[in-house]
Amino acid sequence: FSTPVTAANCEANGNCIGNTTDGGEPPIPTVRNVTTTGFDISMCIDDGLTTCSTSKLAETVDWFAFEAGTTDDFSWIEVGTSTVSTNGSDTSITLKNAMVNTPAVWTQAQTYSQGGNIAAHAWTEDTATMSNTAIILIGCTHQGTGDSCDGSTPSETFGYLAIDIANEAFPAESGFQTGSADITNSSWASGSFSPAYTSPRVMVTQNDDDGAQDPEYALARDVTTTGLEFRFCESDAGDVCNSHTSEVV
Repeated sequence: FSTPVTAANCEANGNCIGNTTDGGEPPIPTVRNVTTTGFDISMCIDDGLTTCSTSKLAETVDWFAFEAGTTDDFSWIEVGTSTVSTNGSDTSITLKNAMVNTPAVWTQAQTYSQGGNIAAHAWTEDTATMSNTAIILIGCTHQGTGDSCDGSTPSETFGYLAIDIANEAFPAESGFQTGSADITNSSWASGSFSPAYTSPRVMVTQNDDDGAQDPEYALARDVTTTGLEFRFCESDAGDVCNSHTSEVV
């Protein structure tokens, strides 16, 4: 699971405040060749083209690896994979064990089958639509500047991490912290860490779909020992993040 934690191309493109005229160029962490010892990762910029934009600035990505199946005996966390369509439709996944609450879900494509074109990404339905027994992933590729996901690109294998936040049981020394914000118009939101970290790593996910399955990307920037900024970018007009209904990130 990987998250961009810088917004260098967005900031180079405008003042990156996330309104209808500035920012944009969201990076898509692209993973493939996942084995028991490692994986390949690259960065694909959605700049309103069929393919990844080239000659762009480097971005920093935080990543986390979990072994599927090791959580099968727990009812607060699940790690797994599923084949997911990339046309903006729902892919429902039944959890192995019912959780007490509807979980927060992080997801990442584990394969790349797009033949040189824009990479796939995904988000989830809102918690009211999902449940404590099933989650819903929405896979998407976005070639061009349309206000929707592509209709006929190949499916991908996505990994997912589902956590019942209220009942998580990570060891205290892991320092696990979470937060969320209901964000409107692709704007940046601020989050804080308490206690502070020495060297934090973050995962950002969108657990909402109020925008009729528009192409949306979650990312972070300005990660420090005490906080971060995070948002989603609705990318359907080339190199800007568009105005948009609110989404929970």
